[in-house]
Amino acid sequence: MKVRNKSKKERDYDNLKLDEAKEKFLTESSSFAGEFAELEGDVFHSTVRSFNNAAWQYDHAKEIVDMTKVGDDWDWSKGIISCWRYRNV
Repeated sequence: MKVRNKSKKERDYDNLKLDEAKEKFLTESSSFAGEFAELEGDVFHSTVRSFNNAAWQYDHAKEIVDMTKVGDDWDWSKGIISCWRYRNV
């Protein structure tokens, strides 16, 4: 398997995706907190699911930013991300 360092363009793409995930997480967090306060501690299931999904996407984007290598296949234990992620970059 051929492994190389991420290019600047790939790092910029990862940071863009991180910023998008952060914005979505903040929006969902605000929605969750507002609904929690408005309903006196109750929250709709759909709001919880949206909040959890946004939190997972943000954590996932942070993990990808921390990965420094690109290869043919993903290898989380070695910090290698698949080149397929950057096919359209």
